[in-house]
Amino acid sequence: MKRTILALVGLSLVLAAVAAACTDEKEVRVVETVIVEREVVVEVEKEVIATAMPVSKGIAVEQAKYGGELKITAQGSIKSLDVGFSPAYVSYAVGTHIYEYPFGLDQSYNPQPQAVDEFSLSADGLTWTFKLREGLAFSNGNPVNADTMINSYPRWIDGSGGGKFVDEYLAPNGMKKTDNLTWTMAFTRSIGGVPDIMGWMYRGFWIFDEAMAAKPAGEDASEGDIANLVGSGPYKIEEWLVGDHVTLVRNEGYIPRAEPGSYTAGGKRAYIDKLTWIEIPAEETKIAGLRTSEWDVVDGAGLDHFFPLNEDPDINVSTYPFHKSFLGISHKEPPTDSQKIRQAILVALDWEALMAGIGPSELWFLCPAIYYCNTPLETDIGASEWYSQHDIPRAKALLEEGGYAGETIFIMNPADYATIAPLGPVLKAQMEDIGLTTEMPGMDWSTLVSKIYDLGWNLFTSWSTHNGFGSPIHDLNNVDGGTGYGGGFTFPDQIEARKEFAFAATPAEQMVAVEKLQMAYFINVPRIYGGQWSSIFPYRNYIKNFTTPSYPMYMHAWIEK
Repeated sequence: MKRTILALVGLSLVLAAVAAACTDEKEVRVVETVIVEREVVVEVEKEVIATAMPVSKGIAVEQAKYGGELKITAQGSIKSLDVGFSPAYVSYAVGTHIYEYPFGLDQSYNPQPQAVDEFSLSADGLTWTFKLREGLAFSNGNPVNADTMINSYPRWIDGSGGGKFVDEYLAPNGMKKTDNLTWTMAFTRSIGGVPDIMGWMYRGFWIFDEAMAAKPAGEDASEGDIANLVGSGPYKIEEWLVGDHVTLVRNEGYIPRAEPGSYTAGGKRAYIDKLTWIEIPAEETKIAGLRTSEWDVVDGAGLDHFFPLNEDPDINVSTYPFHKSFLGISHKEPPTDSQKIRQAILVALDWEALMAGIGPSELWFLCPAIYYCNTPLETDIGASEWYSQHDIPRAKALLEEGGYAGETIFIMNPADYATIAPLGPVLKAQMEDIGLTTEMPGMDWSTLVSKIYDLGWNLFTSWSTHNGFGSPIHDLNNVDGGTGYGGGFTFPDQIEARKEFAFAATPAEQMVAVEKLQMAYFINVPRIYGGQWSSIFPYRNYIKNFTTPSYPMYMHAWIEK
């Protein structure tokens, strides 16, 4: 038990440190300090005017929070609303309001029961017991019960790094229903961090109704009738006009927890009647409409807009400093199926030039750490040899070793994504500098996502967040088949190092495993990480209690006009 418990503590420390970095002025860059100072003034004002409030007035204030419609410009085109299928941020930005999970993460990134009411671990550390809250139901009226959880499990393990890790140690027929609300999970080895893993948001243990649960992870339940897209969360889909907008309305049958709401944990209060995500491809149009209140939030604005928007007294700008730009690489399509050619691309890159295109230097910095800078898993091992080298002669030599014969490198770069699109032209030029033949056809984000699991491309530009790939356990590049964004590879050294991390007895032992993984990333090149940056979420200041630890959350928020 000691080793397992320490492994759990280690993962919790990673999450807690990320939360601290989001709020501690000492741990963030200049831009976050600017925002903190602005927020501190507001907090001081609240402390000065704070007075006791009679109970009857408190009830009236709570009731007054309900109502209104919030309009959000989507960060990119929304191709899918099936979070069990789509890896796209835009799918999760909407889906987190529709679907629920057994555990949520609070504002400090600690896992808390959400759909689960009670849970326990047996004395031998091998069997977890979970009991759901009573009265939970999907928006179509179907109950959420132990059968629901067992039926939802296969989609979780199909598409999740953490889910695959859990399933590796699940005993044969280890997941069983005890009663209508209770199920158990029996393991062949003690896994102390199961609630942590279930609470991870990206590719999480989503609770699906029967129709969605029956879909394999590789099939999109959002194709066809939207009536199949049924969740048990605080909102439900009212309308989806693909390519134009998605509208959610309050799920009146949702039963929130009694605790105060905190990120994806606690009582999720759907104060706002209606949430609408609008697809506006032009970045300048997004910003202009925000300034005139044509819409209320720009989800993930281009970084060039940060300083002008921060000067607007009617607009607040929230940030999240744990984004990382990356290049996805096909290991199935020649010539990037060659390790030497992937290494040539790696050492050819000048990440400073690549990152300069996405916005002001105050918002980004170079970071060689695979599991993010300003976290306990930060390391620069291998960086001096492999990271942002811009070594043209070495890259050309590696191309020759890899047998490059002039094949075309097809680059996918989404023109409608302000924090991704600037990478494409710079990347194309740097690839041509080492003698690669390239093509970069025009496309939007939804087209890129639709091609991600097919042949016909070599590189694509994107980004990830800490809550997706910030832990070796959840990192989909460390699993059999490499199912993270295209996949097509299995690296046993990375799989073994992930196990070493999970069962390490101390943080020092965990770091040994992290260093092995980072070196394996540089040698195997499953994908290429670049700079770390702060996403920005500008919104009208009449939106209250708006939180963005990662995905913007509109449950808990209300409108005061």
